[in-house]
Amino acid sequence: MASKEHPAHIVRFASNTQLEPEPLHVATNKDGVLEAHVGMLRNHHTYRIEIPRTHTFGPQITAHHPQPNIYVRVSDVSSTQTEADGSFSNVITCHVKTIKEGNIAETITISSDSDESKCEEILVTATVLLTNQGNPMLKTGVHMLSHEHSEETDFTEWPGHGKEDQDDD
Repeated sequence: MASKEHPAHIVRFASNTQLEPEPLHVATNKDGVLEAHVGMLRNHHTYRIEIPRTHTFGPQITAHHPQPNIYVRVSDVSSTQTEADGSFSNVITCHVKTIKEGNIAETITISSDSDESKCEEILVTATVLLTNQGNPMLKTGVHMLSHEHSEETDFTEWPGHGKEDQDDD
């Protein structure tokens, strides 16, 4: 019961509210770099991300890594669709494997198969949460593929803290 000093607060929950995930897209960031921000991901998971890209590179493109990537690997480029304005669109599929918490920032390059001078780099970024920080809502185009269990345990070799001390009881 609320007192005069502390009035009661009424909280109402909408039962039919559905949250819509934000779509994954490529945009120019504040530094002028093309960026696909994947959002928040969980540690020790593998994700498939689908990056939509509209371009003027022609009907055949290739996506690759300009340098070895640790987290982001290109796995497929969809068939090219021709848009009404004469541009082309593809979906670049990548696998992202999270192996530590923090920020991921790795680059993929898209280039024309017919004209080597036509290319662009896309910075793929994500924030990786610790395993105990909850389940983030994934953006449209981001799909969890697998979850690896951490190899870390509470076992230590220090006397009084190890499994062998529990066996003596």
